[in-house]
Amino acid sequence: MAPVQSPEARPLAGRSGPPACPLRCWFVSLVLSGLAVPSAAQVKLDPASSEGRQAIAAFESIWEGKGRALACRVQPVPPRMAFSFRLWAGYQIWVSMSDFPPEPTRIGILFRVRPLAKSGPGAPVFFWDVAQLPEASRRPRGMASWGGGFYLGAGEYQVDWLAGDAQGRHCRSSWKLKGRGKASQMALQPGQLDAVGVESWRGRAPGAAKNGPRVTIFLHAAPRRPGRSQLSGYDRMLLLSSLTALLDLSGFASARLVAFDGNAQKVLFRAENFDQNSYARLAEIIRQHSYGAVDYQVLRNGVAGEGKFLAGLIDEDRQAPRPSDRLVFLGPELRSARKLPEPLLALAPTLPPTYYLALARDVVPQGDLIAKLVKAAKGKTYLVLRNTDLLKPIREVAQGKGP
Repeated sequence: MAPVQSPEARPLAGRSGPPACPLRCWFVSLVLSGLAVPSAAQVKLDPASSEGRQAIAAFESIWEGKGRALACRVQPVPPRMAFSFRLWAGYQIWVSMSDFPPEPTRIGILFRVRPLAKSGPGAPVFFWDVAQLPEASRRPRGMASWGGGFYLGAGEYQVDWLAGDAQGRHCRSSWKLKGRGKASQMALQPGQLDAVGVESWRGRAPGAAKNGPRVTIFLHAAPRRPGRSQLSGYDRMLLLSSLTALLDLSGFASARLVAFDGNAQKVLFRAENFDQNSYARLAEIIRQHSYGAVDYQVLRNGVAGEGKFLAGLIDEDRQAPRPSDRLVFLGPELRSARKLPEPLLALAPTLPPTYYLALARDVVPQGDLIAKLVKAAKGKTYLVLRNTDLLKPIREVAQGKGP
């Protein structure tokens, strides 16, 4: 793949602080204003804009000085190749819920990434993001965790990371990372950096097939590691980049999408004709969705309830005026089941070519409900661990091949 140029940096939107306010106060004003990070996207600061200059000055003032501490733990996530052939690196942050007031709270995240070339450090790139904590009644107990990241080209980088809240407290962390890969196979050139957001998918190409198969994608938007209260930045990247790779390479005439939380048996998002605007809304929803609290009745219903929920999603698709020609399940595993619940067992023989692209952690899933359903429907399950694992299943899904 030939390298492509990074999209232009977008200026930070919102209000600047009053002239008399010190730079530390201006950072607080960023948090309070909920600065318009576009849907599901962080912002790559424009250093030539007024607000970009002020944000960068605020970062440097706080970074070099001392102030009130915000207790947090930050874990860097090493660079990994996304399914979009972009190298992604990120972070995961943990904070204690007891450290924040009961009302909805914003935490601003401002970090600097500097390429470390042999000839000397390159120009730093600054990113801004906002994490939203819901009101106390909707928060998980104890520690909460969320993550983020950015795209990078090959090379070595220094990351200086800062988070702050509306009370003027800050936490910080620094680390180095190294992106490895052949420049000819990567979307960004060595030393290039870009924000993660809606710019990573521009919708289906104008010349996309109009007479190709219609597909319904059931996206299981859940953490790969059960028990997390929110999707990590890496999990979001996996889900969204595998989804867009499937759409870009498959030749589908149209795509209906249903995103769901299997553990809570809840539909998160639907789109009859999935496009770039749908992608932006989906990305924001899974970014904000909390996986911590599950209704007691849902837990009590167990596998039978999960089977009934899944059967309802499929049956609704089959009753549509124009049912799809393919069904694709994409995402991590559902819970294991000894046998397929009756509603799914009855549906299986009626389904069109059906596939499961499992973002499992190490082995092809056999016992979860989706794998059992796909097997009963005489479909095919694929284990997807890296971008090259997608090429064969996408080709076979497009052709309607069976096992």
